[in-house]
Amino acid sequence: NLVRQTQQQTQQGGTQARSNPQNDLASFLGSSKNCAGLLFALFNINKSSQELADVPIVDATSNSVLNMTLDEIGIAPGSKMTLGEFKNSETLAETLNGKIYVYDRYFNSSGRSSPTGRGAVVFHEILHTLISGGHQDLVRELGINHTDPEIPNTPSDFNRFNPNRDALWKETYRREHRGEFDAAASQSLQKWIDNNCKN
Repeated sequence: NLVRQTQQQTQQGGTQARSNPQNDLASFLGSSKNCAGLLFALFNINKSSQELADVPIVDATSNSVLNMTLDEIGIAPGSKMTLGEFKNSETLAETLNGKIYVYDRYFNSSGRSSPTGRGAVVFHEILHTLISGGHQDLVRELGINHTDPEIPNTPSDFNRFNPNRDALWKETYRREHRGEFDAAASQSLQKWIDNNCKN
């Protein structure tokens, strides 16, 4: 339990207390009335409900967690890749198999130094536990203003004799640049959350 671990660190020799993601979330929902209202309107979840308190949040800063394989976490059966190898070094937190993993950057990001700012990150991840799909699905489902990255014109040598070449090109480009499209949608989602869940 992250709360217990934080308390133990404080009691054992004066280690500086770490932020607690559940408290950060409470701070965010207390100051972001539209986001709190959205949880209730769409999912019938009150900001002080047990359902939010029970969201599994894993402190993924220790080697014991970072050395877990993706198979052990439950997202890639048979994989020997560890969570530490899998995670992006820029990521603050992410949802994997219904659990929110918070990384070292969550606790040390200059851009998210306040409890409310960190709570916005937890809220982002909670949306992933409530709405299935990736960032583009969330943006679409929540009606968030978003513009996909621009797709270049169809190259002249791409499927030259296929009458559906333009549609095929767009589909191919989106598939090959999936990460860019997901990152753009993630930024739109976080901007919307930071604006109290308003476009």
